[in-house]
Amino acid sequence: LGSQLIGTEDQTFGEVKSKSGVPGSNGHAQPMKLDKDSFNMGNLDFLWYMLNQLSKLDTQIESNLKKMDRQVKDLDAQHADFVIDTREDGKKSIESYIFNFKWDDSKYPRANLNEVYKQMHHRVMLIEADLRSKTQAFQDKKNTLNQIIKKEGGNLLTRDLTDVLKKPVVDDSDFVYSDFLTTAVAVVPKSSVENWENNYEEWNDYIVPGTSKRFQVDLKDGYFLYRVILFKNSLEEFSNYCKAHQKITIREFNYDPQESLRNESKKNILKTETDQMTKSILDLCKKYFSDLYSAYIHLKVLRLLIDSVLRFGVKEKIFTCCVRPNDGKDRKIHAALTKIFAEPGNMQMYGTKEEIDDTEDFFPYACVHISIP
Repeated sequence: LGSQLIGTEDQTFGEVKSKSGVPGSNGHAQPMKLDKDSFNMGNLDFLWYMLNQLSKLDTQIESNLKKMDRQVKDLDAQHADFVIDTREDGKKSIESYIFNFKWDDSKYPRANLNEVYKQMHHRVMLIEADLRSKTQAFQDKKNTLNQIIKKEGGNLLTRDLTDVLKKPVVDDSDFVYSDFLTTAVAVVPKSSVENWENNYEEWNDYIVPGTSKRFQVDLKDGYFLYRVILFKNSLEEFSNYCKAHQKITIREFNYDPQESLRNESKKNILKTETDQMTKSILDLCKKYFSDLYSAYIHLKVLRLLIDSVLRFGVKEKIFTCCVRPNDGKDRKIHAALTKIFAEPGNMQMYGTKEEIDDTEDFFPYACVHISIP
């Protein structure tokens, strides 16, 4: 928050700390040393313009931070809290970074406000574009792997038979392919097994007698796999008859002893690549979260300074501090802070939008909320 001084900075902070109920069970307050005079503030119209631009960028950054948070939690259920990497003080927890905030001139040199905004916006857009591109490539790879795994699942009516009818379940001699003959694979429901074994030769005049063979596939899904050899030109007629009259499905299948090996190799390569990309995306999200969160807090500070100048004037000395209310005590702390900073007799002017029946909150101090985390 930002406000006019009540005496000295120490006296003002003493008022905030003693009368707001912070610290409490998990509340905290800390003064922030911010020098607004190090920024070229410009005129009022420019400040209103910058406040609007920063508000839009604020929303964009929050959206990206939430996406990264979800991405990391989706990929790593054991993920601990994010840390913020600072050049001067190394890695810090988010809370420590906020309460011990120092403006990073190496990232955002204090000069014209519009230049600082442009640097923030440029950094956000670069991170957003790079993460979107790499996340999409990772998702495409993951989808390809999932499609292969999905084909390996399901029942015999839908799953890829290449990974079912392979050695030692089948032998090369089980399948006949010639100019005139072909091998059909039948998916037979348990209830139709006896019917198939006793009558399949009668369902088409061009079936080679005695060529039905049951493969020992134990999938426990209520279906059994048989092969039968027949003339090529009768395959479609036989398939249609089985489907229409016997509730038996003839699957298209061309046996290739090397196909299952190629599929397994492809799956293993994809799995390795996906695992590597998972780690890469995790590391990237953590790095970009740190970078973006730093921009996020710098932006919040900039919004606070501009709002304070618009409220109290560019020449007025501004007191700034960071307050974390106890859980569920936001309204209570706003009420306490209002009593500290409101002009005598004007208390009724201030409050949340619900309390003052307005479209937004209005307090006797500038206030910028940090909603992440």
